[in-house]
This record gives sequence, structure tokens and C-alpha cells, in this order.
Amino acid sequence: MTLLIGAAVIFALDFFTGNISLPTYNPHTKLQNFIITRMEYKAVFISIFVFLLYVFTTLLYMNINFEKTQSTEIIYLTLFLTGILFESSRLLFPLLNLWQATTDTGIIATRILLFSRILCPLSLLFTITYSSFESRQYVEQNIIILAAFSIGSASFLPLNTCFVLPEGYVQPGLSAIYLIFKYLVLGFSFIANIIKNAQEQNKFSFPWGFILMILGYMILTETYCYLMLITGTICIFCGTYTFLKKLHSQYLWT
Repeated sequence: MTLLIGAAVIFALDFFTGNISLPTYNPHTKLQNFIITRMEYKAVFISIFVFLLYVFTTLLYMNINFEKTQSTEIIYLTLFLTGILFESSRLLFPLLNLWQATTDTGIIATRILLFSRILCPLSLLFTITYSSFESRQYVEQNIIILAAFSIGSASFLPLNTCFVLPEGYVQPGLSAIYLIFKYLVLGFSFIANIIKNAQEQNKFSFPWGFILMILGYMILTETYCYLMLITGTICIFCGTYTFLKKLHSQYLWT
């Protein structure tokens, strides 16, 4: 809540006083003639605050509904939410005018963002694959492994310092490999959830909540227009609520 309010106040003051800087280029060329699909920097900035609001409301919901529930999934989901908080590092680009030339601040902000975007998919994967009660004894070491791997990968992943993306970070080098890794991890998380549902329930139930949460996260991290902003926001909030409600019901009857 402190991060959400603090970032909102600082950003609002700079925005209304005209101190917010914007890049002068637009790499997106498709569907730029429609207001909901064209590049809008306001949509990018709003998506960051949507992430912060999402983390706050989800943690509040989990604190109320899972206070007395010994759920291993909640631990890794909290790690996922913690990782999302680092999306706020993108606000440094409009606040400090880091668009035109790559600076040490821009590089550090980008590596913090990469740490977030490596940690979050892995946390979702562990939410499903290490959800059993027997796996609870490995929680601490798994968190250390996830954090260490994410920090190491973000530190050594090369950056294309010649190009700053309008979404608010320096373009990663080997971006294709990075995207393949992210999508594979998220895909494995989804498949693992389907297998888990098929094994634990007498009647197969498609994990709509989990897939919507993944889809919403993927869309919001790449948001550059109002259509993506609206779609991603609806998916991540509805998906998370559905997933947590189902998880709470599962522990309530076990």
C-alpha cells in the first residue's frame, strides 16, 4: 500500500506539473488507427499501477481468507506477487527521462524488471508443482533457489543498450531466448495445473482461474494500448479471484 500510494503521488505531481517525459518513437505499427489499439503511453503507465493495486488487493484478500489455512500454494503465490511489485521500476523512465540515452539507472531498473519477470513465472510453476503438504519442508530452500536463479539470470542477461522500449525498459539481448523461457515456464505451469486437477478430483475441472491469471499477467507486462490494458486487468483480477476461491474451497473440505 505504501508503494502504491507513494508512486501514485509522485507520478501524479510530475504528470500534472508537466515533468513527465515521453519517448519520441513508436515501434508498434499494427492497428495504430484505432484509439483502443494504438500506442498510448497512458495505458503503459496505468498498467503499472494496475499491477500495484492488484498486489495490494490480492494480499489483502489472502490475509483475510487464508489466515488459518496451511496452504503451500499461498507461499509461492505471495512470492509471485512480491515479484510483481518490481514492475514499478519502469516508472523511473518517465520520471527521470531515461528514454533518450542508456544510463546506469536505466540499466539497473531494467535488471530489476528482468528479475521480476523471471521470478514471477517460476513462482507460478512452483505454486502448482510444489503444492503438496510433503513439499512444505522444502519451501525455504526453494524460495532461495528461485531468488538466486532470478537474480543471477537478470544480472548476466545481456542488454541492447542502443534501444529503450516505450514500455519502460532497456531491450534485453537474446530477447527471443528470454521470451521462449518465460512462455515455456508459464506453459508448463498451466499443463501442471491441468494434470493436478485431473489427478486430485473425481470429476475433471478445467483450471479457468489459473489460465486467466497467467493470461492477464502476460498481457499486462506487454501492454501498450487500452485494449490490452482492459483485457489484462479483467483477466488477472477475475482469474486470481477464481483461483483463490477454488483453492480456499479445496482446503476447507480437506
